[in-house]
Amino acid sequence: MLQTLTILLSFVVRTVFIRTLGKVFLGINGLFDNILQMLSLAELGVGTAITYSMYRPMAENDTAKVNILLKLYKKVYIVVGSVVLIAGLCLSPFLDYFISDKPNIPNLVLYYVIYVVNSASTYFFIYKTSVIIVAQNEYIITIRKMAFVVLKYVAEIIVLLFLKSYTIYLVASVFSNISCNISISKKAEKLYPFIKEKVTGNLPKEEKVSIVKNIGALFFHRIGNVAVNATDNLIISKILGLTLVGLYSNYLLIINTINTFINILYNNITASVGNVNVTETLERKYQVYKNIAFTNFWIACFCSTSLIVLLNPFISLWIGDEYLLDINIVIILVANCYFKIIRKSTLIFRNAMGLFWNDRYKPLFEAAVNLVASVILAVKYGIIGVFIGTLISTLTTCFWIEPWILYKYGFNKKVIEYFKMFFGYFIVTFFIIVLTYALSNLPTVDSLLKFIIKALISLSVPNMIFILLYHRSEEFLYIKGLVKNYAKKNSR
Repeated sequence: MLQTLTILLSFVVRTVFIRTLGKVFLGINGLFDNILQMLSLAELGVGTAITYSMYRPMAENDTAKVNILLKLYKKVYIVVGSVVLIAGLCLSPFLDYFISDKPNIPNLVLYYVIYVVNSASTYFFIYKTSVIIVAQNEYIITIRKMAFVVLKYVAEIIVLLFLKSYTIYLVASVFSNISCNISISKKAEKLYPFIKEKVTGNLPKEEKVSIVKNIGALFFHRIGNVAVNATDNLIISKILGLTLVGLYSNYLLIINTINTFINILYNNITASVGNVNVTETLERKYQVYKNIAFTNFWIACFCSTSLIVLLNPFISLWIGDEYLLDINIVIILVANCYFKIIRKSTLIFRNAMGLFWNDRYKPLFEAAVNLVASVILAVKYGIIGVFIGTLISTLTTCFWIEPWILYKYGFNKKVIEYFKMFFGYFIVTFFIIVLTYALSNLPTVDSLLKFIIKALISLSVPNMIFILLYHRSEEFLYIKGLVKNYAKKNSR
């Protein structure tokens, strides 16, 4: 219920934002988001490395070890938050460099500074949330975050409608973010009182070396992540202008909304996968991976089909045709989204098995290919070139390296098994998208009813075909069993 309300309110906020402040402020929002994502490099990957180190002591109820790791986490994140704050403020005089068509907007630097404070503040509170995650209670964080997001959206709508103030709009976001992080920290202390105990002792030298090694590898991964996900708006803004940043941000809002649902699902099973890695046999780990991968491909197929069919019709109905991007651009955006989704099962197992070091150089190649390809293609082909550059970087690096590392070092199997699985699902997905798109373009009724029919076709066709093709597979039967057990449990 809260998640649905959050989604609805996010679109209400965006609609009011566009009507009151316009495309330029929309572009500024997107640009600032990307700059702050770049500054998140200062995090280095510490959170993932330390969280990974907590799985075993938490499973063994070794609260002393967990506390020592939390103490380390806290120290590092205070430094990280300070670096993000200082580095972000130091960038403020150079904002003009990121914008090709600087708008005549006063207080641009002030807006940016508020953004920086909002981002940096998170690092001073977030370390305690790792205990909740490792204890497989991620839903607690999710519910609290959604509750505060709802309050934030309501406040933002009131500010935009009655005050039309971008400054107060940003301040409301800062206040909500800090309040949410404090609330989650207090909840962690209440659930796990041992984290308030005085910490004595230090980590053994070999564990420190292992954590530092993983942090080093994860820093490379963060570089790749930032280069791919946090540079598109910067390139668009610098080469093509803020207006296109604003148009793209609407599509990104929809895609990110879908990814939010998917991330909630996978965040809730991350700790379970970590526990499987600690307690189960290699063959059992591989079977669990295949079950999750099957679900992953099904979700990717359904989401990709729905996005290609519904993205532009939804934008048109929501805010008007002047905010539409060409269908070819949409196809490339959806292709990037598809590959991002299908990687999730592999990355969850890579993180659970601590295989960060094995593909540490992959993100550097990914970042280099993405930046070079995106800039060159943006100059030549415009905004679609930016997204083609991202797709090229994924296909030439992540697409094959990540499963190869997992299969070789995690499962002791040949990666050809993964690619057989991938291409089987991919061919089915391609067929489903073509069929669904063709069927969805048959209705000739008015726009709203046509959109509803398209949505029903997108909902039914991909899922019916997937069930028809795979209903006897071991992976489908496993998922079916989980759903049945969940239904029984909640019907009591």
